[in-house]
Amino acid sequence: MAGWQGQFHDLYDAAPPAENDDPRPEVMKDLGSDYRLLCGFSWLTPETRTACLKLFPQGEVLTRLVADWMGPAAPLGEAEARAALAQGCARISEAIGDPSYDEVDAWDELAARLPEIVPDAEAEAAVLFLTELMYWQGSSYTGAHYVCWGVAAPGKKNPFEPFVRIEKGGWRCVAGPEGWVLEDQRR
Repeated sequence: MAGWQGQFHDLYDAAPPAENDDPRPEVMKDLGSDYRLLCGFSWLTPETRTACLKLFPQGEVLTRLVADWMGPAAPLGEAEARAALAQGCARISEAIGDPSYDEVDAWDELAARLPEIVPDAEAEAAVLFLTELMYWQGSSYTGAHYVCWGVAAPGKKNPFEPFVRIEKGGWRCVAGPEGWVLEDQRR
């Protein structure tokens, strides 16, 4: 991880974020406490953000997924949100390959398996690094898992995509006694 972390700092040094640019640490600390990277990422120019993401395996895919996750929201009506939820649950169930899980547990299990389903050790390290970085870009593991899927399972249909549409569309999925419940967060 320290390799990517240092390379990110090099890119931040060359084109600092517009805001939240702390000084470069003298010693690389754990990514979870490297607030320069975590807080500054969303303030980078698109070019610098792309340069950071291209350091990872599947960098071009990651660039597209991050742009989608961090891009403008597209509000969803209730019927669209319900349809996206049904699609998301079906994709998660298919991706996990075990129908014994209920829809909430399947989402949690697939998210937990992301570092394990990667094609190699470099991709596993990328998923761990990106999970932390992407969580900070929206306080959401939905977006983090959506982005990380591009490294964990390249070329496979992204099961987290419908959940991103739901979240960006103004809804929140909450675990209820009988599965996911949609909460309207639109303003």
